[in-house]
Amino acid sequence: MSEPLIRRLGPQDAEAIVLGFAEVYGYSYANEIFNDPIRLSSALASGTVCSVGAMDGENQLIAHMAMTHRVDAIHVELGNTIVTPQARGTGLAWKVGDALTSWAEELGYSGYLHYPTTDHKIMQRRSVLAGHETGLMLSYIPNETNDKGREILQPLRGATTIVYEALTKQSNTLKLFLPERYDELIRDLAAPTNLSRRWERQLSNLPPESDAQIELFKKRSLARLTVKKVGQNLGAHVSALICQAVACHQVDFFMSDSGIGQGVELSKANGAIFCGWLPGLQTADILRMQWIDLQSANLELALANPVAQRIFTMIQKELER
Repeated sequence: MSEPLIRRLGPQDAEAIVLGFAEVYGYSYANEIFNDPIRLSSALASGTVCSVGAMDGENQLIAHMAMTHRVDAIHVELGNTIVTPQARGTGLAWKVGDALTSWAEELGYSGYLHYPTTDHKIMQRRSVLAGHETGLMLSYIPNETNDKGREILQPLRGATTIVYEALTKQSNTLKLFLPERYDELIRDLAAPTNLSRRWERQLSNLPPESDAQIELFKKRSLARLTVKKVGQNLGAHVSALICQAVACHQVDFFMSDSGIGQGVELSKANGAIFCGWLPGLQTADILRMQWIDLQSANLELALANPVAQRIFTMIQKELER
């Protein structure tokens, strides 16, 4: 067998990528774009998605990882990793990942976020060799996601950790606001990252209207409310979010907003729990909170690292209240 060719992929490779995902997951993969060659081709052409793949001698995709850009985001997201069953155990995922992080550096990004599944302790341990766990997304992976190669069909919705990893030592100082409730936790999570942050904490006179928008991810059964600015009517937005008939609900607060403290407390009053600190996910860091359906969420997690274990312990206490 010849050595696989690892290369950057373009719109012309969309069909091969979709076929690779289908070989691993059927068409159950939760990120819908990787089931749709037309949408994927458009994303690859625009650069909102950048993919690296390993191709075999017949130009078939056998490993893949993608980088997702958000408009004006400080950091990128890496993930959507697959290795087809016949290519597992060869280290291809790490080689593809190295090629992708080099591409991210070339594009000028100083760091990235990724989301290792809690089903794989090896991935969790490897993620903190140079990265830092900053959160835990419960009920994030649909139980319908079926890895054909491992013949796994989960009875409950799975979880992922949130991990930040720096690509360079350069980091602009950001002025951000910390809600009192999670002040100590986020400071502790941020300290080992060496990101330059000037933390503030203050109450703000809220404007009448929030700058907020709900996005639905149907295949993932997830609804997410993104709040750039907390306003006096945030309660209506939160109510609209949690009324969505999905298994998991999230709210993302821009930490550049001085009203974040009031937003967090309102969300807590409506049953939200901590999810994670996502540095540079948008034009500012994001504080994510979550609501989960306890009947469908897997809470028997095999967490490999102390930081994720600490976060989970805190989340469990929140769930008990």
